[in-house]
Amino acid sequence: MNGQKENGTHKAVRKSNGKSHGVGTNIEQKFEMVRDAMQEGGEKVMEVGAIVDKKVKENPWLFLTGAALLALSVGYIIGGSRRA
Repeated sequence: MNGQKENGTHKAVRKSNGKSHGVGTNIEQKFEMVRDAMQEGGEKVMEVGAIVDKKVKENPWLFLTGAALLALSVGYIIGGSRRA
């Protein structure tokens, strides 16, 4: 049998180079990699957020004008589809 009895259940075991590794170990490693990537991504988002916050506080009129132009453009595009 290709399993190891543990507390009345069978745990799948994969052997490589004479070492036994539980299948769960690979999943745990993947989970840890994803968790680390999410943490790094969250840190980068916080850094970018801080930079954007600083820039907006330095020159709020530029960003306000940009938001207004974007809103007008989107409104024109949506309104244009009704006219056609």
